[in-house]
Amino acid sequence: MALSSTQLDLSLVRKNRDISLKVNYLKDKEVKDMKKLLLKRFNSDEGFMGPTHALSGVAAFLFVAAFFSEYFQKVYGPTNYPIFIAGLILTIGGSLLPDFDNTSSTAISVTGMVGQLISSAMRASARAIYVVTRKKTEPATADPHRMFWHTIVAAVGIGFLVQALISSTSLIKITLLGKVYSVGTLILAFLILIASQLMFAVFFKRFIKKVGKLIPWVIGLGISFALITTIPDGSLSWVGISISLGWFIHILGDTLTTAGTPLLFPLSHKGKRWWSWRLPPYIHANGPIEHYVFIPLFLLIIGVSLIKLITG
Repeated sequence: MALSSTQLDLSLVRKNRDISLKVNYLKDKEVKDMKKLLLKRFNSDEGFMGPTHALSGVAAFLFVAAFFSEYFQKVYGPTNYPIFIAGLILTIGGSLLPDFDNTSSTAISVTGMVGQLISSAMRASARAIYVVTRKKTEPATADPHRMFWHTIVAAVGIGFLVQALISSTSLIKITLLGKVYSVGTLILAFLILIASQLMFAVFFKRFIKKVGKLIPWVIGLGISFALITTIPDGSLSWVGISISLGWFIHILGDTLTTAGTPLLFPLSHKGKRWWSWRLPPYIHANGPIEHYVFIPLFLLIIGVSLIKLITG
């Protein structure tokens, strides 16, 4: 049956209306999806990647050694290569340790049971501190990742804690392999061992995959005991500072990302004690700015600092 011109016009109007509604629906859906994506990325829980954190630790340590040599020598003493190397390794370790509050951190799997114990202690303490200090306007519970252990208080506190532990045990002597060590020195050896494993995990990942996890531990033990046998006993006041320096650089790096950190805890902001502070340029983890700006920047600082140290 042939349709009249009026019926044809009505049919076309209905089709156009249906098409228009579908187009509008798709546009609205795209806008909503884009908003969700932006919110997800802005509220991302990801900070700098492990290698970037480690490079930032190396850059910070060498920069201070090269351009603030007077202060550096007050902390680390006159030029002593074993102390310099140990301080560098501990700073790298400190720049990676804050992420032990994240169960998905690759550093935990590399350090095995020791890493799991450290992670459990950090996560449990972060939960407890949050519950005790949160304001009524804040959620009753929160993921411990990027909470207390990503604050300036934690960075300073961990340095004091490590230093107090070493100082309080420095007079207790133990004979090991025919040589007498203070317990404080053995604690230093343990810290160097853990820091070396973290360093291997980010800088020599392929090597670990090829040789297995045991060889890096053996190398780490060799490094730690080679260093403590050449470091003068009693000159360990720099240990806590090295770890705190790396810890602080890690937190600062994460604060430059869209994830942010509760950097200034326990100071309140906008009614929240656990406010996530974000500093420009608000970069995305593992994104182009991290890879093509920050990593080259850290490498440049490392290069310039080494040249300054070598040439004086």
